[in-house]
Amino acid sequence: MSTKYTSGKWVVKEIGDSAAEIIAEETQVAFVKYSNGEAEGRATAYLIAAAQELLEALKGIIEIGKRNLENPKYDGYFDAARAAIAAAEGNEPEQEHTGEPDPCDLARDYNEAVEYGDQPTEYDP
Repeated sequence: MSTKYTSGKWVVKEIGDSAAEIIAEETQVAFVKYSNGEAEGRATAYLIAAAQELLEALKGIIEIGKRNLENPKYDGYFDAARAAIAAAEGNEPEQEHTGEPDPCDLARDYNEAVEYGDQPTEYDP
């Protein structure tokens, strides 16, 4: 799937208290009917309108994360961000694995062995 989407700033234009449309300049991007109540419908409309900014923010976070691959604490968050980006672009999430052991797993295993007094296997970051 192509990653092209409607260009321009997406804004919410409310239609009374029962619906909203998300528009970019004069083009309707989406229509949200407040079928589950005004508050939920309005929140959904604003979430859709923010989609482009959210996508770009996630891509930025992934770039920052590439600089610090040694902190396994954030692995799940980066995986979730990659999956969200792939979904937004209509793709399957990319697998980062190249067949080599994941450096984060090696570091984690080594540190756990040291912490528990076990004989750690060789680790060469």
